[in-house]
Amino acid sequence: MCRFRLFNSLKASLFGTRLRFVFLGLLFFILHSELSAQYELQAGVFLKGFFNNGNNPFWEYSNTLGMVSEDTEFLAMANAYYRRYLGQTTELEVGVSLFTDMYSGGKNNIRGNEYYASFIWETFRITAGARARPEKYLGISSVNGNIIWSNNARPMPGVEIQTLQPLQVLPWLGLEGNLAHYWLENDRFVTGAYVHYKNLTLNFTLSERSTLRAGIEQFAQWGGISPESGSQAAGFGDYWKVFFGLRGDEGFQEDGDQLAIGNHIGSYQLEYSHQLNNGSLTGYIQTIFDDSSGASLQNLADGVFGVFWELPDY
Repeated sequence: MCRFRLFNSLKASLFGTRLRFVFLGLLFFILHSELSAQYELQAGVFLKGFFNNGNNPFWEYSNTLGMVSEDTEFLAMANAYYRRYLGQTTELEVGVSLFTDMYSGGKNNIRGNEYYASFIWETFRITAGARARPEKYLGISSVNGNIIWSNNARPMPGVEIQTLQPLQVLPWLGLEGNLAHYWLENDRFVTGAYVHYKNLTLNFTLSERSTLRAGIEQFAQWGGISPESGSQAAGFGDYWKVFFGLRGDEGFQEDGDQLAIGNHIGSYQLEYSHQLNNGSLTGYIQTIFDDSSGASLQNLADGVFGVFWELPDY
C-alpha cells in the first residue's frame, strides 16, 4: 500500500517593523510505503525563507541542529528514511538528510546533516554514522534538556550503543546507558580528534505515577594532530585511559595529559517526573564539572534548573 501526501503552506507575519516571511513546505512530500507492515520509506523536501534583516529571533535558530543561524535568509533541506522490520523486536533503519543555508556574503555549500544506519534489538540500539539526538521538552529547552549537549550543532559521526528503555534490575529500579565513540571534523585547530561519551542513569519507580532518574555522563575530547604539539595519544591502550580518566605517561604534556588523557567534562543529572490526570510535570537539575571541585558538587549553583509542564494532546 502506498500513500502520497503533498502539501504547501505559506505563512507571513508582521513582527514590529520587520516582516517575517516563512515559506514552509513549498515542495514537501512524504512517501510512506508499507508491505505487510514490514518496511517504511519516507522522503521529504523542506524550504524556508527568513526576512528579518539578518537578525533572526533566538527561537528561530535554537535547536535546529546548526542548520539555521542568526543571519540565515533561506534554508533548503532534503531527507529520506527507510525502516525495515525484521521481527517483533528487531528492526533496521537507515537515514540521510542534506541541507544548504543561504545568507548575505556567505558560502552556500550543501552539507550532510544526518547519515546513519541503526539496528534495534529488544531494548538496545546500535548506530553507525551521524544521527540527531531526539528533541526533548517540545523543543522549548534552550539546551534541549542537556547542559553539555544541545541540538545547536550538527550530529557528530560515530558509533553508539544505547538502551531505548530502562533495563529492569528490580521491580522499582531500572538502568539506562549510552556508550559512544565519535569523530570530529578536520576543520578545527586539532585535526582528526575524537570524542568519547558515556552515561549511566538509575531509574527509580516511586509510584505508579512518579519516577526519579539520577545519572552521570562524561565527555572527553582526545587524540588528533595539533599544529603546536603534534600527534596526540590515540591508541587502543590510550582509549582505556580516556575511558577511566587515567593519567598519561611521562611523555605526555606536563600540564595536561599527565593528569588525564584528553579534555574531560561531565554532568550530574537529576530528574523527577509525575504523571497528572491530564499531562505530566517534570523537574530537573543538571550540574557541570571538569575538575575535582565540580565532581564533588562544590559548584552546585552552576548548572541548569528546569520545570516542564506538558499538557494533554488537545
